[in-house]
This record gives sequence, C-alpha cells and structure tokens, in this order.
Amino acid sequence: MSRRSKSKKKTGWEGKVVKELRFLSEAELACEAWQGSQKVAAVEFTDGSLVYAACDPEGNGPGALFGVTSDGQTVWVNPA
Repeated sequence: MSRRSKSKKKTGWEGKVVKELRFLSEAELACEAWQGSQKVAAVEFTDGSLVYAACDPEGNGPGALFGVTSDGQTVWVNPA
C-alpha cells in the first residue's frame, strides 16, 4: 500500500481573503529581530494573518516576494 495520500492536505491558508499588500511595520520587523530600516513586503488577510518572505526557513533575515502571473511573467511583489 502506498504511503502517499491522493487527497490534498489543508494548510490553513486556503480560502483566506487578502485585505492588503503592505510593508511590515517596525514593530513586526522587531518581532523577527530584523532591522527596522528594511522594506519587507507582506500580504495581510482579513483575519489578521500575515505572509511575508524570509531568506530561509529559520527566519534569519527578510526576503523578497516573487510570483508568476497567469501569462507566465515573473514579477516582484512590491506594495509601493
């Protein structure tokens, strides 16, 4: 029997509604022990959840949000 499940595992992010695209505040940067002068893009959801990029899974520094449009164009996500 295969150990792989054919059903998608829910992550808790499905169905959330985006409120705004913004930069992290100085207080939010401080919570991550990141320098306050850095601009870090964040996606804020209507329930208050935030998603933002880090340079690695341990959060050792901020990262940049990149994506791909429906027509295949690579984009950098910038709230400004």
